[in-house]
Amino acid sequence: MKIIKKTNNVNTSYRPTDPEWIVIHYTASTQAEAGTAESIANMFADPKTQASADFIIDKKTIVQYNPDILARYCWAVGGSKYPVQSTSKGGTCYGRCTNSNSISIEMCSQKKDRTSVSASDKDWSIPYSVKRKAVKLTRKLMKKYNIPASHVIMHHHVTGKLCPQPWCYEEGRLKYWRKFKKKIKRKFPPVG
Repeated sequence: MKIIKKTNNVNTSYRPTDPEWIVIHYTASTQAEAGTAESIANMFADPKTQASADFIIDKKTIVQYNPDILARYCWAVGGSKYPVQSTSKGGTCYGRCTNSNSISIEMCSQKKDRTSVSASDKDWSIPYSVKRKAVKLTRKLMKKYNIPASHVIMHHHVTGKLCPQPWCYEEGRLKYWRKFKKKIKRKFPPVG
């Protein structure tokens, strides 16, 4: 699996402990074409952004933003717990999974109607090729950092944010999260 390194320390901090969680996100970008992941890495490198993720995936590439996963952590899951949850999974890992003990993977999203980019819109999606790369990368990180599948979660599990939105905007959409979890557990040839 080829990973493009576009690393930077901006919007990261020193990691006090080994990573224990892998958190899956969506970018809320309206397209996932080649180059989108690098553009998002460039955005993270701006101090004004005040957010980052360890990896970003578009249709063609995986980009690593965090220069040293064991030494630094990204600013991806912090914040207050949302007062209203869209599913029964929202906020269930709040206080246990934090920026400092997690690795974050951003999946580039796409949207049909680009005139509105509200998190409540129902036309967000994650392209198949992005999801497939996310499964492979997650499995690789699980193995490398000894993180069990039970500690692979959505951002939604931490604060209740609609993230990744296509999988958590209502209870019925959790079936897509369950499919992702099955794939990261499935036995198939090692990811290279």
